[in-house]
Amino acid sequence: MNQHPQTLSEMFGLDEQYTETSISTVEQSDCYRTLRDGKFSNLPPTFWRGGAATILTTLQRAFNFPIANVLSGAWNKYHELWKYTDRKKYAPGTTSFAELAAHSIKSIHERDIDVLFNGTKVTSVPFKLDLRIKVKANVTITDARFMAIQLGSLTFEGTLYCATAELLKRSSREYTSPFELDLGKGIPIVPSMIRRQELPPEELQVDLTA
Repeated sequence: MNQHPQTLSEMFGLDEQYTETSISTVEQSDCYRTLRDGKFSNLPPTFWRGGAATILTTLQRAFNFPIANVLSGAWNKYHELWKYTDRKKYAPGTTSFAELAAHSIKSIHERDIDVLFNGTKVTSVPFKLDLRIKVKANVTITDARFMAIQLGSLTFEGTLYCATAELLKRSSREYTSPFELDLGKGIPIVPSMIRRQELPPEELQVDLTA
């Protein structure tokens, strides 16, 4: 894990080299095996293994989602933070500071990577990142927006799945060196009771050209 991770990819180390076991997991997924054993079965095993490795290199971009958005998405469910959307009580331009004691966040994110063959989509390979994050933070709020998140401590554990098969499992020690997450122009507080967070849509493709 990077010293000051800003995205899920950095937190989970998806920019690292993948093992032969990880490549084999993709090869054995139902959708990939069906493709390999279908009308393209005449292609050599080296082609399919190389294709599986190429799919894995796409995961860094697939989960390049800001940690700040994951945390703010979870905090949108915290009733105690909803009060900051009351513009009568918190007039425009008012800055508030909220200290969030250590708490746990469960975060599940799914991505499908489309597999193209000579430019034509032939299947999709599903991936799921199941994370549990324990965090302590101080949050700056202005105009019903999270403007800054300073993390006092952070630990995580999680599993990355290819379909239903475990691909990677990671955990971290506790990171206690305070650091701030980049929020750009801020993230709006949107009160929500929906537990599941969806990643923004993105076209993710790998072209396996014979």
